[in-house]
Amino acid sequence: MIEKRICRRLTIELPAHYCLTETAKKGKHITLVNISSGGLCFISETPIGTRKHIYLKIPLENQGTVTLKTLVVWYRKHQEIPQNYLNGVKILRQKNDDVQSFIRYCEKRLLYLPDEY
Repeated sequence: MIEKRICRRLTIELPAHYCLTETAKKGKHITLVNISSGGLCFISETPIGTRKHIYLKIPLENQGTVTLKTLVVWYRKHQEIPQNYLNGVKILRQKNDDVQSFIRYCEKRLLYLPDEY
């Protein structure tokens, strides 16, 4: 299979939820599995479909929850867990600091051992 990625992906496993609206209180549980400068990949129990705007609500240790507005650019059945789906999203621009908070959190988590951050 030809590799289509133009950005290197880094493994990061984080629990999160996705919602169809920014103000939704509850969402469907997902697990983030990797991140790149181009976006995020996560596992869900249901297919979401491409070209949909969704909001990812990600709790960050000792920092509250950030909400990221995203666009689903691809999805497919998970090869190792056939009842689940892999979804790729692009993070969209937004006017609050949640994207920068998430990036700083990921940098700390990926660059330092757990007892160092």
